Amino acid sequence: MRALLRRTLGRRRLRDPSLAHLFEPPPDGRIICLDTEATGLDPRRDQLLSIAALPVEGDRVLTSEALH
Repeated sequence: MRALLRRTLGRRRLRDPSLAHLFEPPPDGRIICLDTEATGLDPRRDQLLSIAALPVEGDRVLTSEALH
C-alpha cells in the first residue's frame, strides 16, 4: 500500500509526463538494487569509488547475476 501511495504522489508531482513510466511497477516483477560507494557524502566534492547492481526477483536475490 505504501509503495502504491508513493508512486501515485510521485506521478502527480512529475513535471515531465514522458517520465511517468518510471513510477509504474516493474513488468516482470524483477528489480535491480544499486549500491554505490563514495569517498564522502558531499556530491559536489567527493568522488564515486564503486557501483554494484544486484537483481531481485520476487523474494529471491539473484547473486549469480550481480555486477560490480
